[in-house]
Amino acid sequence: SSGINAEWPLRPGYDVFTKLIDNGMFSFSDVKALIAGLTFILQSALRHDVEPTSLDSELQQLGFPKEHAGALTKAYTDHSQKAREVLRKSSLRYPPPSVTWSVDYVAHSSKYGKIEEP
Repeated sequence: SSGINAEWPLRPGYDVFTKLIDNGMFSFSDVKALIAGLTFILQSALRHDVEPTSLDSELQQLGFPKEHAGALTKAYTDHSQKAREVLRKSSLRYPPPSVTWSVDYVAHSSKYGKIEEP
């Protein structure tokens, strides 16, 4: 959502991404996918209160070089409290629906006679 993007503390500077595109390393859509993937990983880690060591290990298992995983883990550790506050503010929480139900039992129908079925 747009509210989370404005306050998101784990968002890198715009210049990082323009360098990747300008150097021809990635296309614009590659960078968008990268941002979406990293945002998903970090938000999921925050929501599930993942330990930094576990996050670092998981990032390396996903193929991130050790130094990149370490940098992301450091940002996660340094900004996790602020990021959790932003997630709390932006989460949609609805009260559980009030559900009432009943079973109707048809014993007899003028058209079909004796039915005795719900």
